[in-house]
Amino acid sequence: MKKLFENPDRGFKMDFDHKSAMNELEQKARDIFRRLDKQIEILEAIESSVDSKLAAFERLMQMSDSMNCSTGGVNRRIEVMALSHKGLHLEEIASVLGMQCGEVELILNLNL
Repeated sequence: MKKLFENPDRGFKMDFDHKSAMNELEQKARDIFRRLDKQIEILEAIESSVDSKLAAFERLMQMSDSMNCSTGGVNRRIEVMALSHKGLHLEEIASVLGMQCGEVELILNLNL
């Protein structure tokens, strides 16, 4: 099933075999799909890696939050003592740190 096509730009005729053209197109399509499948596999591996790293990051953030909560009292005591050493009175320390006067007094008495 050959047809002749005339190329108006060059003024010559060429044979065009539909079967060979179709086979060539099918081969190129298979090659493209093979490359796409490889790219999809790579992207899925990257996605899996990102998911596991995100989960690890979230665990670390939770650990960090819990550590900050547990050391918050230590930092508060240090702040109270630092302000006391600067000469601030109990009420001033409580106001600056947003704490109850009784809490500041307790910290000061425990650290005498």
